[in-house]
Amino acid sequence: MVKLAQRFKAFIRPPTPIETKKKVVLYPTWKEGQQAQWLWTDLSAYINDGYNVNAIIYAAINYKARAAKQVPLRAYTGTEELPELLPADAPLARLLDRPNTWLSWPELQETLTVYQNLFGNAYSALTHRDENNIPQRIYPLRPDRVTHVYSNGELRGYTYIPPGGTWDDRIALLASDVAHVKLPNPGDEYGGMGKGLSPI
Repeated sequence: MVKLAQRFKAFIRPPTPIETKKKVVLYPTWKEGQQAQWLWTDLSAYINDGYNVNAIIYAAINYKARAAKQVPLRAYTGTEELPELLPADAPLARLLDRPNTWLSWPELQETLTVYQNLFGNAYSALTHRDENNIPQRIYPLRPDRVTHVYSNGELRGYTYIPPGGTWDDRIALLASDVAHVKLPNPGDEYGGMGKGLSPI
């Protein structure tokens, strides 16, 4: 009986201690540094073969976009329980009325709704900050020209390639200067910091 117990103990191994000093890595380290998140899908096909040619996709996206542009956006102060409408000359109210020189808010909202429902992503660049760090302009960015830049497990910013430009002409944007609205992507390797999934 003693020999059997000794043999049994020889097969039992003590639990290995848990390593607590390891850094939590949300995604593979080779994706860190100044690596951009490349797209393996040709998004121009969504525009040409989907939106421009397919009447069903065009109608569905534009139905949502026209509905979104009808909703007025107003600037408020105060609390959620006691909101107070800001006057028309308040900086935030002026920004919402005319986000940039070329677009009104309904036009900007319509453009961003089309981007989100076609590409799964809608990006807005917040620029021309004043002395209080409040942006004075909002510009829509075409999602197929935007890449994400990660470092040390965080989304650090974006790069944007302007129309007709190449990778050498890219513009660096801080994460705090870009608003990114996206559709959920269950396959996002970046834990919610990556690109959204196109419904197409």
